[in-house]
Amino acid sequence: MPSMKINDIVNPNITNLAQVLLVNESMNLSDLNPEDIPDDVQAVGAVDADGKCKGTISAKRLHFVLGTIKKMKLAPILDELEEAVVDVDMDGMNFYANPAYTRILGVPVGKILGKNLHIIENGANLLEVLRTGTPITRERQLSENTIFH
Repeated sequence: MPSMKINDIVNPNITNLAQVLLVNESMNLSDLNPEDIPDDVQAVGAVDADGKCKGTISAKRLHFVLGTIKKMKLAPILDELEEAVVDVDMDGMNFYANPAYTRILGVPVGKILGKNLHIIENGANLLEVLRTGTPITRERQLSENTIFH
């Protein structure tokens, strides 16, 4: 994820907010620090070379994403896996998805980072694991699958 850019996670449908901190659309997320975002800023906007806003992300969501990205030491390795990998906190808030996850689901990473898994993929087995604390193994999935009965 070190190569992820601010433009990858902004919402292109929101470009005209007040109290927006503007940054270059090609800025790497790894170069942004949460401390660089003033407290009175509501959103961060990605601007192109002509100064046109390409989209924004709420400051709160960006703080969450930046804080968790900095902790993801294994991200470069996870990025290379062909299997889908997603990391969420105990509340179901998504802070990482590898390229395979976004490819398999067909959703850009910017639409899922900093969002709750209940919204992204309601009914996912991971939500049951978070709720119960009990892992779901492949054997359990197969034994509970009604197709095989």
